Amino acid sequence: MLRERLRRLSGRPARAVLDQRVLWLDSLVADRLGRAPVTVHDRLEDLDRLARAQLAGLGFLELERSEPGRALASLSAPVAAALNWAHGPDGYAAQSGVWFNPPVPVEHCAGGVGVLLVNERIVEQPWVFSRVGAAPQRILDVGGSESTVALSLATLGHQVMVVDPRGYPVEHPNLTVCAERLEDHAPARPYDVAVALSAVEHFGLGHYAGGEGAVGDRAAVARLLELVEPGGRLLLTVPFAAEASVDDFQRVYDLPGLHTLLTGWQVEERAAAWRTERTRWELGRCEEPRSPRGVALVAARAASRS
Repeated sequence: MLRERLRRLSGRPARAVLDQRVLWLDSLVADRLGRAPVTVHDRLEDLDRLARAQLAGLGFLELERSEPGRALASLSAPVAAALNWAHGPDGYAAQSGVWFNPPVPVEHCAGGVGVLLVNERIVEQPWVFSRVGAAPQRILDVGGSESTVALSLATLGHQVMVVDPRGYPVEHPNLTVCAERLEDHAPARPYDVAVALSAVEHFGLGHYAGGEGAVGDRAAVARLLELVEPGGRLLLTVPFAAEASVDDFQRVYDLPGLHTLLTGWQVEERAAAWRTERTRWELGRCEEPRSPRGVALVAARAASRS
């Protein structure tokens, strides 16, 4: 079935989809030049039309019109597996550098789609927003290429710098990107806030080793201390558990390890969120583990330099 639908893309439906893409691009350019009164709702309608044209090219709309609910019911295991891969951290979006780790990823299966799990992003992201505050600040986001936090902070009016060797695929007037390692970053002046959201636990390990001279987690956190203003803040999240561990992908910190990681910083707030079920996270204390898997949430301040 999938092979037949893909074969149909070589005919007229594919050209119809392409025509819609050209019309959409022309509309977008005209809007940027101030030549067309396009509203947000107009753009959403254009995107909806484009999506429907693509679905029509694959034959799904005809199936849905003839038998409502049949398109979902006809989802096969091989197609579901392909969709899961395509939407995951190794799929097409990831290979194009535009994959953003979602807090609630879904799982396609034969005949349906459901929630796969809820990951730590569900608590990390709102926690960062609540601790940054509303007043505009200069913010450094470390290792944020797969996160929408930097874009959200920029949209809220903060001046945000993303430092990540992989770059950042989204633009905003308040957003600057340095595709470099943290240890090579030399800003013109210090930042008010440094954000390290599920980042430093990877530094110096496996894929994130970065080659000769790359820093590890402790050196990265020490470097952040140099990059913020005296009295500047650090908002840090890392994997946390009752017992520390490390593998080729990441480190998981315990209380002593977290204390060592934050050497030189004045810790003002320390909490933990624990995954008590596959789709549930609960706030708690680092000293009272509620499950084998958690994330530490730390707000710290740089001491005034003498």
